[in-house]
Amino acid sequence: MAFGAPVAFAANTSATTSESDVSVEDVQAKISETFDSISNYTVDQRDEAVESIKETLAELDQEIDELEADARDQWADMSEATREKTSAALVELRKQRNMLGEQFGAMQQGADSTWDDMKAGLADAWAAVKEAWQNVIGSEKAE
Repeated sequence: MAFGAPVAFAANTSATTSESDVSVEDVQAKISETFDSISNYTVDQRDEAVESIKETLAELDQEIDELEADARDQWADMSEATREKTSAALVELRKQRNMLGEQFGAMQQGADSTWDDMKAGLADAWAAVKEAWQNVIGSEKAE
């Protein structure tokens, strides 16, 4: 079973939720900034863009790993409904992250003539990850 987002442990960890939300939101803002800035890179700056994205993907993966660890730590205290919600949200977040990775791979390997299309594909994939991430955070606050 896959975990990865703090869907519903807000009710269980209300003392630490604000601190965690700030941290998650800060990380998400930093990652968003990187992906948003990619649209400004030219094809001649591809290597710089790729390096920036690699670092950002590593940060994103670390954040998802931490969310999954938090979910595992809280699992025994969750209701069955919360477990299902958490699991589904984390699976979706990982799925979207994998699709983002595929777009990144295409950006690395694609022809210079398709640079703008590759940037758009990466932006769309990041938007899907961000939405999945927000769903995890929103579900946490709703519980």
